[in-house]
Amino acid sequence: MGSTTSWVKREQTNLRKLFARATVIKRTNFISTGYAFLEVMTLLIIGLLMITRFENVIISIILVGFITQIYVYMVSLIKDIDHPFEYPLDGKIRAADIDLFPLIEYEQRAKRNLV
Repeated sequence: MGSTTSWVKREQTNLRKLFARATVIKRTNFISTGYAFLEVMTLLIIGLLMITRFENVIISIILVGFITQIYVYMVSLIKDIDHPFEYPLDGKIRAADIDLFPLIEYEQRAKRNLV
């Protein structure tokens, strides 16, 4: 009985540490000036690409479009990664969200064992 109790206390302590760490990660935001700097730099690079002269118009459209898509995607990804524990209200998990399946499975096991 004593070893089970100490094991339960250890596991509770580990869970508290993990939840505290997840809470800190959730509440820590990327610096808003960092977002502003990133967006300004992205717009500046896209603007410079648009005024750059290329020999072929089709190549310039493809190149500018491709590089613009990469930069816009990276800005969106950085914003999404900054909030890994915030899920949309519709319940859809985005690409950079952390899956909560261990907690969901633990809850289901606990309900089965306690009922």
